[in-house]
Order: sequence, then C-alpha cells, then structure tokens
Amino acid sequence: MNIGLLLNIKGLIKIISLSLIICLISCTTIPSVQYEGDVNEEGKYHGKGVITYSNGDKYVGEFKDGKYNGQGTFTFPDGREYVGEFKDGKYNGQGTYTWSDGTKYVGEFKDNKYNGQGTYTFPDGREYVGEWKDGLLNGQGTYTW
Repeated sequence: MNIGLLLNIKGLIKIISLSLIICLISCTTIPSVQYEGDVNEEGKYHGKGVITYSNGDKYVGEFKDGKYNGQGTFTFPDGREYVGEFKDGKYNGQGTYTWSDGTKYVGEFKDNKYNGQGTYTFPDGREYVGEWKDGLLNGQGTYTW
C-alpha cells in the first residue's frame, strides 16, 4: 500500500473521530442555570434572587448560602407551583402547592413533605382538612365530598 494513501486514511479517521466526539459533547451538555441576584463573599446565592433552569423550572425568592431559604415561589413548566417558606433548599414551614389541574395543598411542610396541619383540595371540590406526617394523613382530620 502506498504510504501517502495510508497517511490520508489515518487523517480521515482522525477527522471522523473528532467529529463524533464534538457531536457527543454537544448532545450531552450540562443543563444551564441562569441566576440574577445577591451573592455572599464565597460567591454563593445569598439574599434575594431569581434562578431559572434550562428545563423551565424557576425559583424567585430568598437564598442562604446557595440554597432556597426564606420566602419564595418555585414554578414548574407543567403548571405546578409552590409558594411559601423554604429551609435548606426544601419546602419547610407554611406553604401552598398547586397542581395545574386545580388540586391544592395549603398548610405546613417539613423536608418537602406535608407535615402538621393542612388542607388538601381536589379539583372536584372534595377536601381533607387535618393532620399530616411525612406526607401522609395522620391523626385527626375531616374529609368532605
């Protein structure tokens, strides 16, 4: 085989390999995050701000050391929304979680779960008012339909 032809084939293989690598990198890019707001000395989100994720999730509210903390609103692209208190990046305290179909929970949260007193309302008007623990009905409550 001619040496010149062999070098051209090796060069072609390198070009194809690099093209494949570039394609793979561009197809697997890390989701972007856009943040506007205050930061602390360490460069972490701190104070009031707005963070928007490439998947459409959005948080508007207070941050502490890079985490959602204090009052805020988290919206999802499918229409769900949480408005209330956050602690260490989780739903904690009083809040309202609303689904796009009209289902709604208003009450207390702990570590992203219903916890304490709360009201869960279904789109058809049925409603549970009572106690919750770890996201489940627990204790006294009233269910009306």
